[in-house]
Amino acid sequence: MGSELTWARTYSNYHKCTYAGAFHHAASTFFNIFSIAVIFAYIWLNFLRWYFEVGIVTNERIVDIEFKSILYKEVSITNVDNIEEISSRSGGYIGALFNYGNVHIKTAGANEDIEFMNVPNPTAIIKLINRLTDASSTIAH
Repeated sequence: MGSELTWARTYSNYHKCTYAGAFHHAASTFFNIFSIAVIFAYIWLNFLRWYFEVGIVTNERIVDIEFKSILYKEVSITNVDNIEEISSRSGGYIGALFNYGNVHIKTAGANEDIEFMNVPNPTAIIKLINRLTDASSTIAH
């Protein structure tokens, strides 16, 4: 009779622990899946924002299309004649190693400044825009 009582006590404690452990395991699994989904959504949205951000340089205009969110985009256009100053910024080891950086274009008047973010070879872009502004100023004069 003593051994049956010991088995009953052990069996009932085992089930109490099992139910508590199952709830804890389910909550932990849900939290892990939710965290992975949030991280994946963050990475995916940043990738889309980077992929669809477009900078176009022509011989007459510079166009910058930025996607702020999935439903909102901002388009900035300026003529090459309105460019006042061009600068580039490259930061960190990765930017220096792979020759990536930002190109900032200050424009005259009420036009909004244009910034190309994380573009390859920013010095080549600056040289190209400088040639375009020099060519447009010699044509205008």
